[in-house]
Amino acid sequence: ASLDPVKLVEQAESARGHLRVQINDKKDVKVLADVLKMNPSIRSLDLVGDFGGRSTNPGDMTRSQRQSWVIPQEAMTVQSDWPDTDSFRSILDACKNVEALNLKECRLTGKDCYSLAAQLQGTSKLRRLEFGGKIEISESGLESITSAIASRDSSLRELVIDDLSMNQFSFDKLSKAIKKHGNFSLIKLQNIYAKYRDWE
Repeated sequence: ASLDPVKLVEQAESARGHLRVQINDKKDVKVLADVLKMNPSIRSLDLVGDFGGRSTNPGDMTRSQRQSWVIPQEAMTVQSDWPDTDSFRSILDACKNVEALNLKECRLTGKDCYSLAAQLQGTSKLRRLEFGGKIEISESGLESITSAIASRDSSLRELVIDDLSMNQFSFDKLSKAIKKHGNFSLIKLQNIYAKYRDWE
């Protein structure tokens, strides 16, 4: 069943402006985007979903694969109504009043990372960002987010990266970006894993 906008608003009101939403198809994307645009009191969003434009059959996946977004090819099917990069961008565009965004349960593509970077460098009110959760982020995608974090114009003040793999070069660039920003009140980098064997 698609998301019910009335129930989403009620959920946010009962949680003092916090909303946790699982996106299953493009209909859900539109419902969530409309709710966010029409309800500026929603200031915190936990987003759950796969924005890779693919549907998965959980029956073809092991428990660890379901938990980590490591999805075997045979479990993937392409569906026109499955959330994709444009879906992720439309949700971000609707997050103009969102101050805390948790993406740790999202599967993001490189293009999704570019959209997120643009949001961080734009007129967003976003102050807290969380991402990770064993997702695979491309080097170019991570670099775009890192560049956005380094901007002193960014409204970001809290950064949580948990359970993510990256190489030493990317980690060093991220560390420099955080220092360049200079205005963080909270930084949590935990469970960061080496992407290549030569990083001990």
